[in-house]
Amino acid sequence: MACAGLKRLGLDGKIAELLPLESLIPPAGQGALAVETRAGEEGQVSAIDHADFHWAVDCERALFQVLRAGCRTPLGAHAEVTGGLLRLRADLAGIRVEASGSAPLAVAQDAADQLLKAGGAEHLARWK
Repeated sequence: MACAGLKRLGLDGKIAELLPLESLIPPAGQGALAVETRAGEEGQVSAIDHADFHWAVDCERALFQVLRAGCRTPLGAHAEVTGGLLRLRADLAGIRVEASGSAPLAVAQDAADQLLKAGGAEHLARWK
């Protein structure tokens, strides 16, 4: 379970191990929260939107869309914003790549191309 969820539940003492990104890249959007509003009331929650995090999650989700991956696909994606650039790390069944840039879709496409070039198409076909 995600560390943030355990902490929020007051179960910090149950955390047995923290897995670094070098050993496990999580699925896209882990840690992201969505808030749904009625039409015309979006401004009431705009203050809690974190622009860099939103940008990173858009990039992670774009990778899944570009590859047409589903929830059963062994694909991890973790993006972060550093110095105004996105850095995306991805893992498809053990094939790891990195891509960076300033446009979420372009970064995701670059990572997808690298994954496919490295043999990822076979894994995608198996998990669809």
